[in-house]
Amino acid sequence: MSLKFEYTEMPHFSGAHTRFSNWYHIVWIPKFHHTILTGRVRDICEIVIRDITNQKHLKLQALNIDPDHIHILVAIPPK
Repeated sequence: MSLKFEYTEMPHFSGAHTRFSNWYHIVWIPKFHHTILTGRVRDICEIVIRDITNQKHLKLQALNIDPDHIHILVAIPPK
């Protein structure tokens, strides 16, 4: 079995005297991989994650919520 990886160019962002491309893939997993991220809980998680990334001025590239884990891909500027 072979795995195929595709490289896509991620955008660079600019600050006052910086140019950066700090991308982080974050995975949250409920304890024991319980499948609790469904229905209303899933909706609330999505709202909270989007609100926090907007408040912190982060660039949310991808958000995927499965019943037993959450993936996000986010650009975090240097401080």
